[in-house]
Amino acid sequence: MGSPTQHVEIDSLFHGPNWQPRSSFVEDVNASSRGTNWVTEWSYTSVLGRMLTDRADLMVWLDLPRWQVTLQVLRRTLKRRLPRPQQLWNGNVEPPLHTFFTDPEHVARYAIIHHSQKRRKVLRLADNRRDLTTDAGIDLDDIRDIFADTAPAAAVNHDVAIVLRMRTPGGRMGLLSDLVTSRLKNLPEGSLRQADLDNLLIIERIFSPLGAAVNASRYIALGTHPDLRELSDRVEAVEEKLDDTIAVDDPRVAQVAAERHAFEQALNAVIEDSGLTEDEDAIFEYWDALHPASADEGQDGAGQDACAGQDPTSVTDAIGKMPYDYSPARLRCMELAEEIAANESPAS
Repeated sequence: MGSPTQHVEIDSLFHGPNWQPRSSFVEDVNASSRGTNWVTEWSYTSVLGRMLTDRADLMVWLDLPRWQVTLQVLRRTLKRRLPRPQQLWNGNVEPPLHTFFTDPEHVARYAIIHHSQKRRKVLRLADNRRDLTTDAGIDLDDIRDIFADTAPAAAVNHDVAIVLRMRTPGGRMGLLSDLVTSRLKNLPEGSLRQADLDNLLIIERIFSPLGAAVNASRYIALGTHPDLRELSDRVEAVEEKLDDTIAVDDPRVAQVAAERHAFEQALNAVIEDSGLTEDEDAIFEYWDALHPASADEGQDGAGQDACAGQDPTSVTDAIGKMPYDYSPARLRCMELAEEIAANESPAS
C-alpha cells in the first residue's frame, strides 16, 4: 500500500489575513502537488494555469444542479456565521450575512453565479484530457449536452437582481421586512449587534416575518439592558465549551442547562416588565387581520405559517430548526433547559 493521500484545501493556500492573496500561493500549490498522492480542489486557474490538470491523473466532478449547490453553499455560510463567526484560514471569517446581497464577490454568491462557468471549464478539460474525465466515468457527449442551454447563468443573475430589490435604504436593517424593522427603528444607535440582525434575518427567512417580529422582543431586551447582554454573553461562552469532546451525560451539560434556564427566566421577566408582550399581542392581531385563517386551517388549529402555533419565546425551538452545527452535548443542554422550563410551568 502506498503512502496516504494528502488533501490540501486550496483556499487555505490562497487566502492570507484579511482575505488578501498570499504571495507564496503558486509556490505552495506547486509543492503540495509535486508528489504522487495528493488531492485538492480545481480552482484559481487564472493564476495556476494548467499546473494541477497537467499533474493530475483523475478528476472527480460532482455535477450537482444549481439549486442544490445554492442550498449547500448557503448552509455552509450559515454554519460559519451562526451563532458566532467561525475562523477559517489565517484568521479570516466570512462577512456578515447581509453582505451576501451587497457584495458580488461574497463566497456563497460567487459559487452560485459561476456554477455554469465551472461546467464549461470541465468540458474544455474533457477535450484536452480525455484520460482525466472519460476514465473517471464521465461521458463526453453527456457533458456536451449539459451546455446545450445557456439560460441558467442568466437565470441566476435574474434571481440575484430580485433579491437585491429586497434591500431598502436605512443601513443594516434594510434586508428585514417592515414588520420587523418597525420594532427596532427606535432603539439607541449601536444597541443591536450585527449578529442580532443576522439571526433575525435567518428567522424571518425560515419562520416568516411574524416569527422574526415576535423574536425581536429578545433583541430589544438585550439591546436596552447591558447587564442582560453581559449575562447572555457569559451563558453563550460556557455553551460553546460543550463541544464534541463532552459526553451528553457529562454533569457540566446539566449545569449549563440550568444557567441557560436562569438566563431565559431573567430575559422573559424583562420582556414582560417592559411591556414587550403587549407589543407581541398587537403584532399577532395585525398578522391575523392580514392573513385570516381559512375554515380548514381552523379545524386543525394550525395554518401553513410555520410560526402561527409556536410559543414566541421558545428560542431553543427555533434554533433546533435552524442550520446550526451543534455538538450532541450542546443539543442535549438545550433539551434539558426546555425540560426545566416545562417542569416549572404552572399546571394548566
